[in-house]
Amino acid sequence: MKRGLFKLSDPLEKYIPEFRNLKVLEDGEEVKPLRKMTFQHLLTHTAGLTYGFFGNPLVDQQYRKAGVLREKNLDEMIDHLAAIPL
Repeated sequence: MKRGLFKLSDPLEKYIPEFRNLKVLEDGEEVKPLRKMTFQHLLTHTAGLTYGFFGNPLVDQQYRKAGVLREKNLDEMIDHLAAIPL
């Protein structure tokens, strides 16, 4: 049932402030993203997040180094994810 609690176009940072200062890697440099991550990005798998175990790209290496898949709870996972550039 649709309750209207959020819009797909809402920036994720509105509900999870840890994502307010997200960065992306561009030519090896951390820069601000062109647009904010939204619920639609998450639900369509276009947010720039990864699973952390598909090969050895830089972002997967950073997930493993930060222990993203070993957290005890969602709060810890969000803290780590938000600190890693997309």
